[in-house]
Amino acid sequence: MNRSITAYVTIVTSRKYSKERFIKEALRLGVSRAISLRLLRKIVKEKIPILLCEYKDGVIRAFGFFYPDSFAGKLKREIVERLEREGKLKKMGSFSEIRGCGIVSGETYGYTVPLEELLEELKDREGERKVLARGKLFLFERELELGISKKFRGYRKVSIPAWITEAQIPEKKELIQIQHYELRKQRESAKVVPLDLSLGYIG
Repeated sequence: MNRSITAYVTIVTSRKYSKERFIKEALRLGVSRAISLRLLRKIVKEKIPILLCEYKDGVIRAFGFFYPDSFAGKLKREIVERLEREGKLKKMGSFSEIRGCGIVSGETYGYTVPLEELLEELKDREGERKVLARGKLFLFERELELGISKKFRGYRKVSIPAWITEAQIPEKKELIQIQHYELRKQRESAKVVPLDLSLGYIG
């Protein structure tokens, strides 16, 4: 008997942002998608995959997926300082990336509890602000038609066969990246080299 699971669908392509460009960027830097803290908390807690889709010729097709394992966003400074005092948060360095949306830069922190626990701790303090969900890109061997004909924004919940993504569930990580970021408009002449940060468990 084929078991079904819940997944969320998001369209990542546009006239200026092709599927090929998205894949190239995501393989190099990882997936990064805007999402509300509320939905990210649900997705992480229930281990729900996010399907990445292209809208073309009136058809929505999923070409890959990811499980959020970190996030980037602007947290209140007092919250960051408190977590540092409690030994739960440690600054690891800085980063700068060129993405299709522009140049993303900021600070990187290591966190010593699971992402689910962190998101629960931010539940009341940070409201429902937008952050960037991040994770590793997994590509399907063949694109999947989801039976959705109307284009939409944001995220849409669907049901899919469990075997499609279950073999790709990432290992649990002890260290979570929390990134404060700024987004600057990208210029053709901009030269920014992404930083590769080596992060390990903070014991």
